[in-house]
Formats: sequence, structure tokens, C-alpha cells
Amino acid sequence: REAGGQVVITISNPMPGGTVANSGHGMALRNIRERLELAFGGRASLIAQRDREQFFAVLSLPRVVHTDH
Repeated sequence: REAGGQVVITISNPMPGGTVANSGHGMALRNIRERLELAFGGRASLIAQRDREQFFAVLSLPRVVHTDH
């Protein structure tokens, strides 16, 4: 969706077996956040959360219009 000049992408995925167990160290999320910062400064973000049933990621990027001119 588009909101306030941003493209917002929400992704959800079921948690296996309905558990909240931590299966990683968060390295991939940190790397993505660092790349967003390098590419867009403070104009982009990645928020990740989970509950017992779902993992949610919300990616917000500035809307950029490209032209051939």
C-alpha cells in the first residue's frame, strides 16, 4: 500500500507449531536495516514482530518515481 509518500509492504508468516521460540540471532534483520539506512537514510524502516501464531514484517520505503527523461 502507499501511505504518506511511502510504499509499505506487510508480510506475515505462520509460526511453526504455534511457538514463540527464538530460532535465530537477528543478524539478517540487522543487515537489512543497515542496507536500508545506507540506501535511504532515515526514510526507510523495517519493523519485525511475532506472537504465538504469526511473524510479521513491515517494510516502509520512500516512493520513488523514475522517468526516462
